[in-house]
Amino acid sequence: MGHLQPRSWHRLTLIGVAVLGVGASASLALHFSNTQIETTRTHLMVEATAFADDLEQYLQSREMIAKTVGAVFKAPDLSVPRPLASVGEHVLALTPKLP
Repeated sequence: MGHLQPRSWHRLTLIGVAVLGVGASASLALHFSNTQIETTRTHLMVEATAFADDLEQYLQSREMIAKTVGAVFKAPDLSVPRPLASVGEHVLALTPKLP
């Protein structure tokens, strides 16, 4: 009973090496997968931050345009005839002269 045959010992060694190989491969695959996920997450965070910054700048420029237009034009008196004529005059005054 305490004596293993050479074939049994050889098979146990091969099974042990195979189990260690599969375990090492699974561990490396898991590590590689986690590294890829973290890299993708970091890349997406950088892209999202850049997009959010661009969107914020765009909205700030739109707000500046609205404030500028609001400062230049006064609301016309809607009770007079042709109330939007005064707005047209302001727009035409701001347009460049064509030759």
